[in-house]
Amino acid sequence: MTLQIHFILSDNQLISLNLCSTTTIETIKQILEIENNINPKKYQLLHEQRPLIDSLNLEKSGVKNHDLVFVDPVYKENNENKIIIEEEQEQKQEEQKREEKEEEERKRLQQNKEIHSKDEKLLVEWLNEAHNLYFDLQSQPNKIKNVLGNQKQLIQALKSNQLDSFAQIYINIKLSRKAKEDQKQRLEYLSKNDPENPQLQKTIEEKIRMSRIRKNKELAYRFNPELFVRVDMLYIPSIINDVPILAFVDTGAQTTIMSKAAAERVNILRLMDTDYSGVAVGVGTAKILGKVHITAMKIGSTYFNTSITILDQNGIEFIFGLDMIKRHQAMINMKTSRLDIANESIKFLSDQECLIFQTTPYVFLQNQELEKKEKEIIEISKKEFEENKMKIEREKQTKIGKEIKKEKEKEKKKEKEKEKDRRNEIVVTENENSDQELAVSNEEPIIDKIKTLMRMGFKEDDAFNALQQANFNLRQAAVILTEK
Repeated sequence: MTLQIHFILSDNQLISLNLCSTTTIETIKQILEIENNINPKKYQLLHEQRPLIDSLNLEKSGVKNHDLVFVDPVYKENNENKIIIEEEQEQKQEEQKREEKEEEERKRLQQNKEIHSKDEKLLVEWLNEAHNLYFDLQSQPNKIKNVLGNQKQLIQALKSNQLDSFAQIYINIKLSRKAKEDQKQRLEYLSKNDPENPQLQKTIEEKIRMSRIRKNKELAYRFNPELFVRVDMLYIPSIINDVPILAFVDTGAQTTIMSKAAAERVNILRLMDTDYSGVAVGVGTAKILGKVHITAMKIGSTYFNTSITILDQNGIEFIFGLDMIKRHQAMINMKTSRLDIANESIKFLSDQECLIFQTTPYVFLQNQELEKKEKEIIEISKKEFEENKMKIEREKQTKIGKEIKKEKEKEKKKEKEKEKDRRNEIVVTENENSDQELAVSNEEPIIDKIKTLMRMGFKEDDAFNALQQANFNLRQAAVILTEK
């Protein structure tokens, strides 16, 4: 008959074994030694607070299906008794002290047995609870979230149909809660009866420290929540010897560095000069295998000559160091999240893009090239659109300017016509005013006629010439002068 027996170790670890009822206790100890590395000489098996005899089998020992068996460390009573006997022979004067120590040890053992008995009852109770809960949730999976909450380990054990694992996790949770409760009760007792106790003071100090840490964390959450966001590392895509490789841009690295495995992959290990071997010291230490003095590295569409130090390390494959950054006057622009080097502006990759690059680098680079061309086309289209827009705007401005110019010319023409009309009106008015003078003055001497014309605003010579043309007729001379 097969029995499932639950063994509880001294550290409260639960081990379940399927054993035949005829299996001897000695065989069980050997199984525990093989599977759990437990020395059978250093423990005894207890069933219902009774040690099991090695020569008997499970059936004769009274062990039944699903019973609990405790793996209990063997106390050194026998060794101490031997020591006491030897010391009684050698030193009779210390017999009383030894007896007192033995008595204290017996009391301690008795207390341990009592505690062990209580713990055994609790463990049995918790084990039954775990089994009942397991089968209940298996039959009613809709209760899992409400009953187990965020206990991911219990949920995983339940979904994977591991009863023993479920029971062990459940008991560990119960033990952890019990330990916290016991500690709390002990501290309450000490605070009332022994407030100066060093352990109590240390616990209070730790509580104060944790309270300050919690408040500090709350302030950070409130005012700077971005501090809790994981920051992407500064990776750029690059190509060495036609092999794509991620380059980590690091201003803290004095030189450009590559791991041995990456150097083999890009086929530059054959160029390594071992005269430059040594030890690299930074956050940690690593062995320098050598140096590749010059090789071509492609970033974007531009090739850069670089020297690479080869390290014997695992981790980041390729570090784009300060030597290259300074040599090519590269600029890390955190506002645009780009590395500006020579005529290239390379976008730093996100974690997801890094993963895609590592799995399908050539596809990633092709897509990046297509995106670059699309952006160029879009930029050209935008530029053409802006130029056309400016051209149309200029044509509009020119057309409007011409219309404004025409309007101004029309206005000037109108003003000139108005001015001419106004002058003609003035002349007519003056002529009408002077007609009377002319009518009276036609019979006047020539000198008086000239003076009359001069009063009308004409020069003396012009007046005389006009009079000659008009046969010294003052009226006709005035008309001639006015027409001029």
